[in-house]
Amino acid sequence: MSKPICSWIYIERNELKCIANILKPCPHKGDNTNCEFIVSTPYDSSKEMVISEIYPAISGEGTSTGTVCVIVRTIGCNLRCRYCLASGTKIAVEKGDKDIQNIEVGDKVYSYNTKISTMELTEVTHISNRFVPTSDMVYIQGCKKMDKLYITKDHPLYVDHEWIPTKEISTASLTKLIRSPQWSIAPHITKAFVTTEPLTPRQAARLGSDPFNGGGNKEEVLVYNITTKQGNFFANNLLVHNCDTVYAYEGGTKKTTQEVVNEVLSYGIKTVLFTGGEPLLDPDTASNFLRAMLENGITTYVETNGAVDIKGVKLLAHIVMDVKTPSSGMQDNMYWRNLGVIGNNDEVKFVIGNREDYDYAKKIIEDYQLFDRTSNIFFSPTWNEDMGLAKQLSGWMLEDKSLAKLMIQQHKVLYGKSQRGV
Repeated sequence: MSKPICSWIYIERNELKCIANILKPCPHKGDNTNCEFIVSTPYDSSKEMVISEIYPAISGEGTSTGTVCVIVRTIGCNLRCRYCLASGTKIAVEKGDKDIQNIEVGDKVYSYNTKISTMELTEVTHISNRFVPTSDMVYIQGCKKMDKLYITKDHPLYVDHEWIPTKEISTASLTKLIRSPQWSIAPHITKAFVTTEPLTPRQAARLGSDPFNGGGNKEEVLVYNITTKQGNFFANNLLVHNCDTVYAYEGGTKKTTQEVVNEVLSYGIKTVLFTGGEPLLDPDTASNFLRAMLENGITTYVETNGAVDIKGVKLLAHIVMDVKTPSSGMQDNMYWRNLGVIGNNDEVKFVIGNREDYDYAKKIIEDYQLFDRTSNIFFSPTWNEDMGLAKQLSGWMLEDKSLAKLMIQQHKVLYGKSQRGV
């Protein structure tokens, strides 16, 4: 069968069906030149979208890896990064330290270059704060001379050359943690152990009563995060990770769908990566935009976090769905019915942070028989410049003779982890 002319055609069992007309057979055999239905149901060009950025790039993930595309990034996400710290946390700056709530964009803070194992000053590019339940908080302490670090339990610390969520650190020798230049505890103290503990009711009450932490609310804490060019910083002398995509939650510019379409078309590129944030948060706006792309002959990949129903846009684009693993702390937010509508043109991605994530991914694949639905299943190691986890993951996959594909985030190799716009 020759390729149909109309972008709204979906081929099912060698039959041409019309996406715009609820998958009814196409009476025009794929030629939309005289199709009254398409002409009478155009996309709404005036419908507004909130856009973070639009720019040309080389796709770095999945089946589109290496493809020249246009990134259309929306604002807003139903899942929020849990990497945050309580007020009063001391951030290592060039001369001493500074409370995290007083850090400003442009400040220079100490970070650690994991590739060449050196400390260096880096610039703060973004600051943010939000409320979290006190049950999400834990504290770390190694000795009396070491300030308690109040931190969300999923926030990664750099321990023995890898990033580990705080909640997974039962005990860790201080000699295995990278410490800031301000570390002033005597050498014999460095042999102590760091322990991670849940907050006591008294600690929760203290944090909640802090004027910086919600003014007396004992069930929620106002927490802070900063983003640096290096991707990490020192908090109470310990090296912690920052959130990679804070800008996906805030800001943005309102544009009509037609303005977005015109900007996409101006690049003369026929592939779009629709991402966020979560681009499917507003399904009507998303489907309207995807219809616009189809009508203009643009192939679109939709990157979704898996917590939003994809059924309404399933046939309008290639779905690239993230399945959250335990290290993300977000696995309970998955909309599992999505795995029942994934098709062979779609992709499923598991971000792997440790062995538990890998075993969890294998179980999900088996439980949902995902390879019967698509061959495009990817394991992506959490980003680390020394590629240590990627090497571990490749070994596990080889041992299991895995049918999944190892996916390294090529865009981060090309442009760097913390560069805006990748």
